[in-house]
Amino acid sequence: MDDITRNKYDIIIKHIQENGGKLDLPAFNNICSEQVINAELCFYYFSEFGLISKNRTIIILTEKGNDFIGFVKTKEQTILNHRKSLIDFKISKFKYYTFWPVFIFGLLGFIFGLYNFFNEKKSSDVSQKELTEKINQLKKEKDNDIIKALDIVYSDSTLLNK
Repeated sequence: MDDITRNKYDIIIKHIQENGGKLDLPAFNNICSEQVINAELCFYYFSEFGLISKNRTIIILTEKGNDFIGFVKTKEQTILNHRKSLIDFKISKFKYYTFWPVFIFGLLGFIFGLYNFFNEKKSSDVSQKELTEKINQLKKEKDNDIIKALDIVYSDSTLLNK
């Protein structure tokens, strides 16, 4: 359907909306003939889109018909929705292919972190033991140095007293 035909359909729907959403069948046929459109085809087209319903000899706009902006606008909205859905599809595809590698990488990092955490505790316990052993050795060496120094002082003092 070209833009001229869409505009003709828009004019018919706007005319029905201006008449309070109701229009009798002969008036609908007149509007369609003014726009050079077959009335039966127009009715079929509108009813397929859910814009109008027929109640004996009266054509009534549905809720969708009352909210209808126009076929040209609908076409633009369809194009925008298609672009949006295409972008959403590409993003979903990207998420699908990148989720598992990123998840596995994070899991490996978590396992490596736990390993280092427990390994560091063990090494810190070992280093605490080594430090206490070194401190004890230094104390013994210091005690030995003090004993030697006292021996020297004692021996010197005994030599002086003789």
